[in-house]
Amino acid sequence: MNYKALIVDDETEAREVLSLLLSDFDEIKIVGEAKNGEEALEKTLLLKPDIIFLDIEMPVKSGFDFIQEVNKYELDFSIIFVTAFNKYAIEAFKYAAFDYLLKPVERIELAKTIQRYKSNRKDQILSEKTKLLFEKINYKQIKLKTINGFVLINPDDIAYCIADGNYANVFTKNGDKVFVSCYLGDVFNKLNKDNFFRISRSVFINLSLLHRVNKKNRKCQIEVQGKKIHFSLTSRAISELDNLFSSPHNK
Repeated sequence: MNYKALIVDDETEAREVLSLLLSDFDEIKIVGEAKNGEEALEKTLLLKPDIIFLDIEMPVKSGFDFIQEVNKYELDFSIIFVTAFNKYAIEAFKYAAFDYLLKPVERIELAKTIQRYKSNRKDQILSEKTKLLFEKINYKQIKLKTINGFVLINPDDIAYCIADGNYANVFTKNGDKVFVSCYLGDVFNKLNKDNFFRISRSVFINLSLLHRVNKKNRKCQIEVQGKKIHFSLTSRAISELDNLFSSPHNK
């Protein structure tokens, strides 16, 4: 049996590499390519592929935008995500039972994925898997722009964030540093203000990690995996923290 495939990726080289790899599989017939989610929707409606190899981080409309749009139509096809390593996105794929390939795509992994597709493609309809995917993404993660696209981060994993000019560095509880192409204030505005506190114009912290405030030295200390990290405090921040932790619900 032959399966019609659509390749969706904003990088020409990535599309060419995947197309070349797929040419080794006689059962896969490439019927088209698209460089963003908008083109992908048009070609999906026109070509009605059986399988879509879908990148996530694309201009105009991302892979996730495409899924939201295509879900309005009753189409029968499967999606295999093709993406650079992103543990948050991959966690969501696994949760929703979507298959995925990591870039750069390797032939042996592609062969395994195609075999799984042929064996399991009727296990779940797309709308059910999509619902699970967005439950995982929308309610537990925030989307932050990066130079090449975006990253999905669980707010609970954020330890602190430091401004870097027009950009920001997000530091997670497990020691990762994520460079994002947006202002620190834009990141802060996506978070629950009960859990995070802006101690200065250039830093905000996760309040659950706050361990000590030194009013005399105008410093605060947070602890991340047993490591003590110190930040300078503004006078206003000291006063606000003092009031915050003097309120009845924090006593």
